[in-house]
Amino acid sequence: MKNVRISLLIHGFAAAHVAVSLLCALAGVQDTLLLTLLTMTLTVVICIRRRLTVEFTAINVILVNILGFILGNLGAQFLHVQNVMLEHAISTFLTTEILGRGLDLLSRSFQPREPGPAGWRTSWQKSLGWLVFAVAFVFVLRVVADFIIKRYMTSEGAVLAMLFGILSNSLNLVLMICLNLIFIRFARKQKYDLYTASAGVTVFIGVVSLLCAAVQTTGLPYGWQPRMERGMFLRNVVLCALVEIMIFAVIYVLVFAATMRSEMERQREKRHRAEFQYLTLKHQVNPHFLFNSLNILDSLVQEGAAEEASEYIHRLSHIYRYLLQHEGDRLVRIEEEAGFAQDYLELLQIRFPDGFLVENVIRNEDRGRLIVPCSLQLLLENATKHNAVSAAEPLRVRLSSDGETLSVENNLIPKVSPVSSTGVGLKYIRQQYLDLSGTEVFVEKSADRFLVRLPLL
Repeated sequence: MKNVRISLLIHGFAAAHVAVSLLCALAGVQDTLLLTLLTMTLTVVICIRRRLTVEFTAINVILVNILGFILGNLGAQFLHVQNVMLEHAISTFLTTEILGRGLDLLSRSFQPREPGPAGWRTSWQKSLGWLVFAVAFVFVLRVVADFIIKRYMTSEGAVLAMLFGILSNSLNLVLMICLNLIFIRFARKQKYDLYTASAGVTVFIGVVSLLCAAVQTTGLPYGWQPRMERGMFLRNVVLCALVEIMIFAVIYVLVFAATMRSEMERQREKRHRAEFQYLTLKHQVNPHFLFNSLNILDSLVQEGAAEEASEYIHRLSHIYRYLLQHEGDRLVRIEEEAGFAQDYLELLQIRFPDGFLVENVIRNEDRGRLIVPCSLQLLLENATKHNAVSAAEPLRVRLSSDGETLSVENNLIPKVSPVSSTGVGLKYIRQQYLDLSGTEVFVEKSADRFLVRLPLL
């Protein structure tokens, strides 16, 4: 089954629904529970194939069966096939196809991205009780609903009219939506265990169903009928329970999906920040940087320039101190970043004594604004990495600000042997700004210059 496409699985289960429906009709046996079991199995299979969590699967088991009950009755009403047995078979086939396609679309749209197969299996093993509860809940609800329908309702067709009557009652609808939103948001924050949560959900749905049934039976909000007939009240309790469970499941799915997306965004930002921090540290401890730094230091020592060597060591230590101080920071002031960049520039100017010119015209009023840590240094490093530096044709870098952006601009002097560029540094800088503020980093490359504008935050 693992390699079978989901569309084929849906077709297979739809055909199985038809077969069960026809066989039960021929044998004179009620097919309700068997069709419910098939529908739940289809739901679980699709959710497993899409690697959804147990919690999401359980709520879909309940939602799909409620919708299946409504769609099945709607289909039977609109088909108008003279053969009742054939009408029921066609209706259940179409209902299964619609529910399967809808569930698959929902699963793809809100599929949580688990850390991996092992983590996904572990989460299922730990939370399988939710699925057991959902299956038992659906079976009990179906049995009770069938009993009440047979005893207090004229036909299943009348059930739909009554359901829509409850949905059209504005007071009931507002009560259900508001109470469910409050309860779901509160309950999800508490992290209850399975037994407490199951009992709480059951009691909550029961209380809301009784309240809304009382509203419906007394004729509120447009009238008042103080005497409540027992049969009518029980009928309304079951109908309100069906509507309440459906609304509860829909709201739960939406809240769950929103929570998962928010968590995914948070995890993505955390991952991007860690990647960016790793990139900046890697640039400072890569063999080329250390090799060049130690060579320059060795040359200064050999020449007897003790003061210059000491100053060089201090500049180098400032760079690593800055990286350690701002390791967990998401933003730093331009003044701090500019000081860090100045230390780095002085190291570069020792390495390139001729042909490397930097013009710093960052406005004083912008120095309190915020940028991503190490972004300025990475752009300076890129300028020297991808361009030739010589006294005959100097590499000119200009740092400027305009109140909205910090610009790093340099002329282009192609190297004789071009350095391959992956663009990783600039990519991570861009991603940091998108994660933090949703703003884009502006990059412009022409025949003779390269310009990057970093938004000021």
